[in-house]
Amino acid sequence: MKKNLYLLMILLILNISLVFGENNCKLIINNEDIELTNSIIIEDNIVLLPLKETLTELGMTIRYDNTTNTIFGYYENDVLYLPLNSKKAIHEVYDFEKDKPIREDIELSNMISIINSQSYISLFDIEKIYDVRVNWDSDNQIAKIMYNNRKIMKKKYSNGFYEGEMRNGIEDGYGKFSWNNGDVFEGNFVNGERGEGVYFKKSTNETIYLDEKGRNKLKTINIDGITVELRNPILIKDDFVLVPIIDIFNKMDISADFCIVEGGMGLFAEYDDVTLTSAVNSNIVFKTIDKYVNNKYKPIVKKIKIEKAMQEIDDTVYSSFRDIEKIYKVKVDWDDKRKLAKISYIRENAEKDFEDGLYIGEFRNEKRDGKGKYFWNDGDSYDGTWKDDKKHGFGIFKCSDGSKYEGHWKNGYMNGEGTIISPNGNIFTGTFYMNSMKKGTFTNVSTGEIIYSNEEGYIIDNSMQNKDTKTINNEFRKKAYDGPNYYEIKKNPSLYLGKPVFFSGKVIQAIESEDGSSMFLVDNSSGANDLLDIVDPYGDFSHVDSQICAIFSNSSIDVLENDNVNFYGNVLQNFSYETIGGISKNIPAMKVVDYENRSQKIREIMEDTFSEKETMDDLFRNNY
Repeated sequence: MKKNLYLLMILLILNISLVFGENNCKLIINNEDIELTNSIIIEDNIVLLPLKETLTELGMTIRYDNTTNTIFGYYENDVLYLPLNSKKAIHEVYDFEKDKPIREDIELSNMISIINSQSYISLFDIEKIYDVRVNWDSDNQIAKIMYNNRKIMKKKYSNGFYEGEMRNGIEDGYGKFSWNNGDVFEGNFVNGERGEGVYFKKSTNETIYLDEKGRNKLKTINIDGITVELRNPILIKDDFVLVPIIDIFNKMDISADFCIVEGGMGLFAEYDDVTLTSAVNSNIVFKTIDKYVNNKYKPIVKKIKIEKAMQEIDDTVYSSFRDIEKIYKVKVDWDDKRKLAKISYIRENAEKDFEDGLYIGEFRNEKRDGKGKYFWNDGDSYDGTWKDDKKHGFGIFKCSDGSKYEGHWKNGYMNGEGTIISPNGNIFTGTFYMNSMKKGTFTNVSTGEIIYSNEEGYIIDNSMQNKDTKTINNEFRKKAYDGPNYYEIKKNPSLYLGKPVFFSGKVIQAIESEDGSSMFLVDNSSGANDLLDIVDPYGDFSHVDSQICAIFSNSSIDVLENDNVNFYGNVLQNFSYETIGGISKNIPAMKVVDYENRSQKIREIMEDTFSEKETMDDLFRNNY
């Protein structure tokens, strides 16, 4: 089946970037190694750092405005304006004495750019926008950032005393805070907030090792680059690092439990065709592999000797951290100084032929997992990350017809932020869920037309083209939103006559006269049901009463029965009508000024730009 990729893009914001080769570059801030999710890139001898991650590590709060294509950095009383694809930046600080902001223009050496769906900034431009010193160690491929103006100072507070590094009168760097109650924290401070360090709690005589987010390090573990929290803490006894192996296995998607096994209570775990069992106080783990031989399964049992017997502590099983390497295909690492536990999956690079194509990349447990490329026989290709034999993470899918998707995936589906380009160059940039286009922007390259969609994937901002009505701006819509509600109008329409009002819901009847004038009956409560369904799709909202209202238009508008529409207009006198059953109804009414039809999805517009009509599910469900 032809896989005409109906692609979608991350608010890439502007350009679709080249994919750069991997490197081993590191970032160090104030002598501390920083783990980055996105790689440092070297392009034309320019060192580029992932902007959001780097500036966040420096204590900024980062926001993006897709209307102006500008990144904002907030810290203390300062604001940074960083327009994309521009060398111009602005530093704004609020002068409280003059009660106004003071602006300074900054000329950057290189533009803020988008690479692989992430914003990047030159290392040396960081000196220009923030009070730091930078250095590039080309021999060891290390980017270094050091704060300026740090001083060793002492400061007394009502609840304690601080001694250590400060910057601009705020705790920043390495320091020690002693509370009046005897508690002590010693470690890193970032912009006045405690970071990684050691916290001593006097009331319980407890020493707690905290990570950069204030979490107990001995209750977290890093599994393949992702830090997860454990229900039971890591223990250090007799020079052994003991870990709650059931917690850890469950975090690795391995089914594990503390139950009866051969020899008594102990560990029982299973994954794929493998079972692991070990009784408490035993230094033997039984690994049973079900092999399919001669049309039947034959169990093959291996005995694995571990360095320290499994132990029962607090109603769960503890294992030596190093022993995990012996019973599962991973590599473990314990940083004793920082009290950090890491587990990395062992992957193998290989090529493998499939019925419909060729895969080149990393495997784990005989499944595509990690980074890899897949080439389909019909010319389609995927280059990105995989998990458990499915596209997962960031990747680029190219179709033989010239269409392309670049963005994020989850369990084989386009999920998150991404960009789709059709064969004729039309672009959708935005978010999607399980292959469905959601909030974003569609651009028709031939006409320049731009169409927007909301969080549910429906087209918005369809303004009426009415000769006797001027274009309605957002101010009117705001007044309509803030106008009287359904029951206020129904009770006393004369009080609100002519005032802006907003109704939203499903059209249950549409009538158009020969002169083009139209009348619609709309269930205003169905809009509320839609919202409630988003919050709880399984909830019972039958108690929400129907709120039927009448919408009148002097001209024909693009609205049909069963459409979900937002109407903005002015209050009319209540409309009276008689139901089929002979019951008289008196309902609120509006003369429409502006509307947006939420029933047409952006996906329909995008699909019209492809030559072959196939659904997103057809395209991607068969593409792993």
